[in-house]
Amino acid sequence: MPALPPYRLQSLLEVRERKKEAAERQLGSCIGLLRQQEQKLRDMEQELVRMVQRRETRRREFMDKAMKGRVAALDAINNNKYIERLKQQEATQQEAITGQKAVVALRHHRLLAGDRL
Repeated sequence: MPALPPYRLQSLLEVRERKKEAAERQLGSCIGLLRQQEQKLRDMEQELVRMVQRRETRRREFMDKAMKGRVAALDAINNNKYIERLKQQEATQQEAITGQKAVVALRHHRLLAGDRL
């Protein structure tokens, strides 16, 4: 006959401890993924700020040239087109940020609900 464990429910305790450790590892993994997504969101927001600054810098430089009279009509048209392209890139980046916010919110919700990410 096999020897009985010193604690009658020792095997049940060990099973519960293994499940708890597995759940803790899973939680740590989920938190890590959430943090990665949050960092990606922050990076995207910083990139948007840089894009806006780049557009404003370009606009100011062009206005300085225009004030000094060094701008032809074609240059003004080309600059306006370039500024519009920059604005479109900013809008695209803003849409990506909105999508990333949704991903972060979903992962956060799932983490709180205890679902797997």
